[in-house]
Amino acid sequence: VPLANESNFYAYGGLNFRNGLAGAWYRSPDDDRNIPSIYPDGFVPNIRTNLFDQSLTAGIDSKVQGWDMDFSFTTGKNRMQYYVENSLNTSMGDLTPKNFEAGGFTHSQNTANLGFTRNYESILAGFNIAWGLEHRLDRYTIFAGEDASWQNYGPVAELDSAGNTIMVDKAGGAQGFPGFRPVNALDKSRTNIGAYIDAELDINEKFMVGAALRRENYSDFGSNISWKLASRYEFVPEFALRASASTGFRAPSLQQRYFNSTYTDFVSGVATDVVISRNDSKIVQELGIPSLTEETSFNYSLGIVSNVNNFSLTVDYYSIAIDDRIVLTGYFYADDADIAQEARDIIARAGASAASFFANAINTKTTGVDAVASYRNRLGTGIFNAALAVNWNTTKQDGDVKTTPLLANKADVFFGERERLFIEGSAPKIKGNLTLNYDLARFGAMLRLGYFGEVIMGTWSSGGLIQTYPAKTSIDASVNYQFNNRFRLTIGANNLTNAYPAEQNPDETESGGPYESVQMGYGGSYYFARLGFNF
Repeated sequence: VPLANESNFYAYGGLNFRNGLAGAWYRSPDDDRNIPSIYPDGFVPNIRTNLFDQSLTAGIDSKVQGWDMDFSFTTGKNRMQYYVENSLNTSMGDLTPKNFEAGGFTHSQNTANLGFTRNYESILAGFNIAWGLEHRLDRYTIFAGEDASWQNYGPVAELDSAGNTIMVDKAGGAQGFPGFRPVNALDKSRTNIGAYIDAELDINEKFMVGAALRRENYSDFGSNISWKLASRYEFVPEFALRASASTGFRAPSLQQRYFNSTYTDFVSGVATDVVISRNDSKIVQELGIPSLTEETSFNYSLGIVSNVNNFSLTVDYYSIAIDDRIVLTGYFYADDADIAQEARDIIARAGASAASFFANAINTKTTGVDAVASYRNRLGTGIFNAALAVNWNTTKQDGDVKTTPLLANKADVFFGERERLFIEGSAPKIKGNLTLNYDLARFGAMLRLGYFGEVIMGTWSSGGLIQTYPAKTSIDASVNYQFNNRFRLTIGANNLTNAYPAEQNPDETESGGPYESVQMGYGGSYYFARLGFNF
């Protein structure tokens, strides 16, 4: 909305509601965690999630003493609530409900930005400078579920083989997903203030150099300075070389620092009560796990840019080295003789069979190449566009796993083979797509061929067992019609050929089903009609 004095007010936002449903592992009729009088054929607990996202941005852009100024405020919040259905709490006996409200968590951010930019055409071939400030408030909460979703109500009376009444200890909480307990509940927040300056200088029409600095200061963490250098040289109008180097910084999220939960997992078919401990908890401190520190990175890239008539090509090589990467460890068991007795006692006192936590455990290095070629020209009375994009990248663990003295013999649990394969191979090393577009008057059509390279994933079994997903292709297509300047209709299909990743052993997949959500996912074909409008 235009305002006075070359100023404009703008705003945009969104609301999103989602309902999710996931099945937990099957409980057989004779399972100790089943009550046969309620589920004589066994049962599969259903975990339902209700998610609500909301966001709003409002701001003003203006001219101030020759500077382009932009001030904005953004607020956003996500709430995720869990419900467990078709389940039971065995410690309540026949009085157990089947459905439970299991609690959940929220995360919100409020961010204020003030930025200025200015271009000085009289300095050499052009000098652009930008600077600004940012203030962000993060808040993270966990709220408990109803008592029956997590509580253990004590031994249950049962008849033994001789017909005598005995008291038997039973698992508490909702089967499939024990609710968040009051001890898990929390309300944590922090503020962050950032300041940056960015400058680009065109030394002449062929040569550009740029530099940037950014300082961050966290109320609960500390401060950091990151930098970037970049340059571009145009040898001829049709060909240029570009390069950059930079450092990166990511503070531990509030979720990584404070998330905590107790739940039941099945390991090799055996039910195991696992506690995920927050980073500042007593158990984590007693095990000698240090407070989470920042992830830092060093990045550089080198590429070429070419434009000849209606054809363009870019090719970029990049390298990203991340130190002190934060991971969720595997399970440390209270009865594991390979770890120190002191560590076993600490885990046992936590009231669980196994413990897991977040830690700065590894360094990684990613290298890759991005290549994009495009062609645009008139075809008949319409416009034809073709674009080919290819990415190759590989990520590798760099160096040893960073353990602690009490868990020194458990580097394979701190960051195990399955987790290593998940980070190194969960995405295709090669991915590409060819997109063809044709626009004629009010009509448009799109055809896209996607290629997903081989994926290798770890499994739940020991001994280095892996799952291999061969390369796959998929086809997307759509047509659209522009009724007028306000209304546009698009009809199309994603994954038109109904392609799926290779089928796997359900006992070994992350999802517990025959497919993993790698490559094109396992949703099959997706058809849609979309109406867009401007007002």
